[in-house]
Amino acid sequence: MTSMTSLTPATAKPRSAADALTAGIDTHKNTHHVAIVDHLGRPVADRAFNTTIGGYRAIGTFLHDHGHVERVGVEGTGSRTPDLVRSFS
Repeated sequence: MTSMTSLTPATAKPRSAADALTAGIDTHKNTHHVAIVDHLGRPVADRAFNTTIGGYRAIGTFLHDHGHVERVGVEGTGSRTPDLVRSFS
């Protein structure tokens, strides 16, 4: 993974390590695949999303709907990911 983004606001209440989730996004031309794992690396959820503005919004909703996602790693931060990364800024 070549990029890590924290989704925790600076004012967020500290949480235990056991509550923290990590997500990874594998980027492709037409879809991005998102996987979420718990603090022990066990799968929590995974899903593919279209590479559209609606798909990027759906990724954000997917991440937030599964709990406290502390970090997101994005694979392939080249030409296929700028819109995705901007959607989290």
